[in-house]
Amino acid sequence: MQLRTLAFAVGTSFFALGLAPLAAPVHAAQTEGAQPETTAQIDVTVKSNGADAVHLGARQVAWDGSAALRKSADEHEHAVAIGLRRSDDGQRIHVAVSYVLDGATVVTERDVAANLAEPVRLASEDGKAEVVFVIHADAPRKRIQIDDSDDPLGGL
Repeated sequence: MQLRTLAFAVGTSFFALGLAPLAAPVHAAQTEGAQPETTAQIDVTVKSNGADAVHLGARQVAWDGSAALRKSADEHEHAVAIGLRRSDDGQRIHVAVSYVLDGATVVTERDVAANLAEPVRLASEDGKAEVVFVIHADAPRKRIQIDDSDDPLGGL
């Protein structure tokens, strides 16, 4: 019984040592040139013609970038286009938003000012449709330090 346990321990050790060099380059490649994140997360919900609100989801968008969110619900196709831009002083966020329902523009593209973590509501001209979005800043991540020695347990 002890011989079987010893053989299992030795075999497992050799297997782990054999896979260790394969894992090290993957982690090193992921962190090389890593920059602090420059994205925000936008959570969008739309409501039209008295129907239930449709949550289009949350999406990461680069600062000074744009994104389109689409979703089919209740036999309708919802699409919202959002573009983010920070003000020169960094205190305000300028957002360009438009909402298309079944191929027809419901909320024309508008530039609005927004604050982080505060819901912004945009209504259509006739008041029958509404876009609600919230912007959350993504915190910059710290750089991951990797032990580049030959020790297979170096980073543990």
